[in-house]
Amino acid sequence: MKRRQFLNTSVIAGAAALVTPSTVLANAGGEPAVSANASTVLPRRKHTREWFEARLFKQFQVETPGGVVEAELVAIKDGRVAKGLEHFTTVFRVGHDSDVQGLRTLSHGKDRFALLFDRAHDVGDAKLCQAHFSLLV
Repeated sequence: MKRRQFLNTSVIAGAAALVTPSTVLANAGGEPAVSANASTVLPRRKHTREWFEARLFKQFQVETPGGVVEAELVAIKDGRVAKGLEHFTTVFRVGHDSDVQGLRTLSHGKDRFALLFDRAHDVGDAKLCQAHFSLLV
């Protein structure tokens, strides 16, 4: 990406961030037309904690530069409690020689999405890697 493209994209993203839900939903009198919150403005996220809990101990595929790596979802840890946010961490077990650290595409069946994996920790003949989530509820 060239510098000019980066700056243009940043300006557009910044302007979009300044438009709050109440501004979008405001009527002619300047008052919000409805009481807006994350659940009324944002689409419902599919990959929630419940989605991962239903797939605990199931196999996933992680796309890496070296090829596809099999990963098993072995744990889901609670995050800190915050009003309006769902915090949790998913823990995956991968082979000892796998490098899944960084931004990777995770697949399970027909579902594909990007995750940012932390540094993996060696555990015997495998590694454990984590991905953290903070979702609006």
